[in-house]
Amino acid sequence: AEEIRTMIHNSHGFAVLSTNSQSLDGYPSGSVVGFASDATGRPFFVFSGMSGHTQDLVKDTRASLTVASASFKGAADGRVCLVGDVVRVPRDEVDALKGACREKHPGAFWVDFKDFTWWRMDEIKAIRFVGGFARAGAITADEYHAAAPDPISAFAAPVMNHMNDDHSEATLAMVKHYIGFPATAAS
Repeated sequence: AEEIRTMIHNSHGFAVLSTNSQSLDGYPSGSVVGFASDATGRPFFVFSGMSGHTQDLVKDTRASLTVASASFKGAADGRVCLVGDVVRVPRDEVDALKGACREKHPGAFWVDFKDFTWWRMDEIKAIRFVGGFARAGAITADEYHAAAPDPISAFAAPVMNHMNDDHSEATLAMVKHYIGFPATAAS
């Protein structure tokens, strides 16, 4: 659950939203959309009333959101699919979401446009996760909401790169000493 919350929190803020198409009855429709998530991990969106996915959600709130890890390059990389109902955010809750939206999307000038509406996946029904080859499974919505993003993940990569670039011999010595494994390299 923590890995999934972290992946969504650290994503680049774009994902594929799949809705039930109103123009092609019986077929799904996928759109790349911008999103952010609230404190409980619920993804939220700001959509134009003219967008096909907005029109789909007005008639049928059932949807899925597929989010790839920020470093996604292929099938060996993580991704998650949240399935649930995407509904309009009550007007009195919009201002609280604007900060998180602008943090994820600093250039999101459209958040104040009158013809754009706020939506949120309020009730997550299913969460399917693929962490790479042979790493797949599901968690419950309760597990997802109870978890929090890993607070170290935001700066872990630069620290690891520094350790690998400047202190690889020390890392190797720690592996040999504490694990007792006769390694020839460690990162």
